[in-house]
Amino acid sequence: MPRINVVDAANAYKAKDVKTPIVIVSGWVDEMKAKLIDAGIRHFVSKPFMAEGLLDAVRDALGECD
Repeated sequence: MPRINVVDAANAYKAKDVKTPIVIVSGWVDEMKAKLIDAGIRHFVSKPFMAEGLLDAVRDALGECD
């Protein structure tokens, strides 16, 4: 993201009490995971990824919407 990093974006969503599940796709998931979890993010996909891994994360996120 050019002007805001993913942790700042996640914290902004948390501050606004957004309930929409978010799936983070990044090559830096391991380095950011603790901060993202603190911001309420529960679904991660590390780059490079296989399509099935992304689909699993999206399915899990959608399962929160039930």
